[in-house]
Amino acid sequence: MFTDLHDQDKWRLVEGRMQPNDIASEGSCAYPLAGGEWILVYDCFRDGFSQFCRSKDLIQFELVRTTSMDKGAFSPRHGTVIQTTEKEFEILKKRYK
Repeated sequence: MFTDLHDQDKWRLVEGRMQPNDIASEGSCAYPLAGGEWILVYDCFRDGFSQFCRSKDLIQFELVRTTSMDKGAFSPRHGTVIQTTEKEFEILKKRYK
């Protein structure tokens, strides 16, 4: 964890796992939710699914959903999330109906 990305003296290693299980995973992405919580997404590549976890402090995580990566199912392999404004969101919804 860090308070200043560019100053490594302000980084702190947090011991342990950031997911609520010990399933082999890769491609983790954590992003903020409106209201202060966080979502962590990771690819459980050996088991064929992704998991989404919620956290208030980026230390304790609660499993929200497991999603299959079967053909035709939700399958973001190592994707990421970006925040959008309401205006940007409306434009995206119209463009990608």
